[in-house]
Amino acid sequence: MILLQNIEKQYGAKVLYRDVNLTLHTGKRYGLIGHNGAGKSVLLRILSGEELPDSGSVNISPAFKVAYLAQEAETPMNCSPMEIVLSPFKHLFEADSAFAELASIEDHRSQEYANASQKVHELQQEIERFDIYSLESRASTIMAGLGIVQEKWHEPVTQLSGGFRMRVVLAQLLLQDPDFLIMDEPTNHLDMDSLVWLERFLLRFRGGMLIVSHDRDFMNRVVTHTLEIAGQKISDHVGNLEAYFLWKAECEEHEAKRLKNLNEKIEKNERFVERFKAKATKATQAKSRMKYLDKLYEERPEESIVRRSLDFVIPPSTPCGSVPFRLEKVTAGYEENVVLKNVSLTVNKGDKVAIIGPNGAGKSTLMKVLANRLDPFSGELLIGHNADVRYFSQHRLDDLDGSRTLYDTIADQLGENRPTEIRKLLGTFLFSGDEVLKTVDVLSGGEKSRLSLLMMLVKPGNTLLLDEPTNHLDLDSIETVADALAEYDGTVIVVSHDEFFISSMADRIIEVRPGMVRDFPGNLDDYRWYLEQGVFSNGSDDSAKVEIKKEETVKQDRMDQREAKKKISRQLEKIERTIAETESKIETKVAVLHDEANAQNFDLLVSTQKEIDELTAVLESQMEEWENIQVALEELG
Repeated sequence: MILLQNIEKQYGAKVLYRDVNLTLHTGKRYGLIGHNGAGKSVLLRILSGEELPDSGSVNISPAFKVAYLAQEAETPMNCSPMEIVLSPFKHLFEADSAFAELASIEDHRSQEYANASQKVHELQQEIERFDIYSLESRASTIMAGLGIVQEKWHEPVTQLSGGFRMRVVLAQLLLQDPDFLIMDEPTNHLDMDSLVWLERFLLRFRGGMLIVSHDRDFMNRVVTHTLEIAGQKISDHVGNLEAYFLWKAECEEHEAKRLKNLNEKIEKNERFVERFKAKATKATQAKSRMKYLDKLYEERPEESIVRRSLDFVIPPSTPCGSVPFRLEKVTAGYEENVVLKNVSLTVNKGDKVAIIGPNGAGKSTLMKVLANRLDPFSGELLIGHNADVRYFSQHRLDDLDGSRTLYDTIADQLGENRPTEIRKLLGTFLFSGDEVLKTVDVLSGGEKSRLSLLMMLVKPGNTLLLDEPTNHLDLDSIETVADALAEYDGTVIVVSHDEFFISSMADRIIEVRPGMVRDFPGNLDDYRWYLEQGVFSNGSDDSAKVEIKKEETVKQDRMDQREAKKKISRQLEKIERTIAETESKIETKVAVLHDEANAQNFDLLVSTQKEIDELTAVLESQMEEWENIQVALEELG
């Protein structure tokens, strides 16, 4: 268990949290959300001990093991991936020296012998706990699941890209089997194949975890509790993100009605006071109304913390022909390395295409060919009539002018006479206030990426090629961009592993695997099912027949499983609504206890406390039911 007491933290004049109290339990899977800059990563560093709060305390038992995955982590350059993954257990593999040291001490009653004996005892306990003789096998399973190819396991880690090095660090973390996992954007460098494997691993994990991720569907499938940083506080809610947002919307609707009624009362009483405060015959009533007004003012909530409502519309596309792209028997790659072989593909005007598949299969290479940034070895790229292509990738940030401010950069696209619209657009992409006056050269890589994407979307031409556009956006911004792309009347081709983003905007799936590029015959849910079942196509007719036969034999089971999951999901939603109602009733009763007007009404206080106790017992029963339903849902996968 991790206990936070009265935590406060601020940077400069910005207060992140004030007087925060929070308990994190093992066995619970927490998802942490909040706007960019709210302090999510800072909280993770505080919990891991890498950063201290300004005040308050973080209490963790010495025997309670916490493992932390940062967004960026260094790996030893002179080691192989296998050595890095196994490095936390190096002292166990070298335990023979401790046994030899103990055997060499002749005086068994000496302090030296007692110390050596204790060390050996502790090593033996660790050896048994981690079963060191199977560690390398388990490390292999984890690395394979995360998509690290076996040929690289014993080669220098420098041969891997930065994204795959982060997978090595994640594999090391998972192998340690801690009591509590803290992970900051663990899905950033994963493709869908690895993502499906990681979800399964985390659902089987017995300890607790706290996750920050902009991948909404991943969070919805994994977490059991949602924490939100807002208004310098951290709220805790039972359920995943979807359940939390539904509950929050209901609360905000209720709060809006309450605030409307409160403002009407205030306005009515203010008019009375203003009208009669100077009249002697009404002076007493006016004073009474003024006291009542003071009480009403106190009931006004602090500034409402709600999910941002972001409106963003991509301008209409310019006219073009009916086929922006056609690939005819294209083979492409780099030097001697052939990545794409004999690929033929037609993209029609208005298509919303998602390119998916494992990392390293050629998704970005295909995008570079379509963008005419990579010449094929053979075959031909045909670009349609008036096709005006805009290409976004993480490697094209040098096109930005470092001397211009963010505001000027967007004004160059839209024109100077639209200041309100420019600031609103920058706000949608997480640049607000005086940040818009910063020059581009002081931005981080992620900030430059967001600005580059915004520049493209405000002047989109008629064909957009977007390679991992959501990497540096938060949940609200991802939803906004996905909705805007879905409404855009031009052609869109994206590479992304964010299932929520793809499902929200794509109407066509192209699958890229080594040696194969094809239109996937189904939607994203079908593709995920293939990954979960371990059914992969290699593009051959025989393989296709095997897939069809395999799907026919499991079709009924698949339908039954989906129906069972729907039924249990409905039960889960129902109990979560019931829990929210019970929590709301308890809060209402607690407010009665704390109301000074009831301080002398002992009968009311006693009866209210009794009702709170009864409701608390009901809530505990409901929570137990919720946990049982959650377990049943997880067992169905």
